[in-house]
Amino acid sequence: MLPEEFGCSGVTCWRRLRDWQEAGVWRRLRQALLDRLGQAGLIDWARASVDSASTPAKKGEKTGPNPVDRGRPGSKRHLLVDGNGTPLVAVLTGAQVHDSKIFEELVDGVEPVKAQGDGPGSGPKSCTPTKATTTSTAGGFWTAGASRRA
Repeated sequence: MLPEEFGCSGVTCWRRLRDWQEAGVWRRLRQALLDRLGQAGLIDWARASVDSASTPAKKGEKTGPNPVDRGRPGSKRHLLVDGNGTPLVAVLTGAQVHDSKIFEELVDGVEPVKAQGDGPGSGPKSCTPTKATTTSTAGGFWTAGASRRA
């Protein structure tokens, strides 16, 4: 049950959220926020980290057997964050997908961010995977000079 202050029913709220997702509102809002942070010099490009979290999911195309929940269906949210913990990109997969398998997609998914006025930046100089992600794939992937700022 939604509070009356929302001004709509739960079904209407769900429908609007779905429509906004399909229209790309959340992606544009995230990009606008990252651009503002970039222009203010508040994105720490010197370091990035990767982590993920699993959650139960009954159905959907991005579900799979959760290895830590007796094979029950679930999804996993993988995040790449800057040195301050600001989310730069998120990818949803089935719960069985290991972080190392999605690492390159996360890094490639970082869209250009407007810089503080000093022209193109160098992007994160290092990326720290969590212990579970540390593999040969993740360890040598990030190269200094990969531009991620506009």
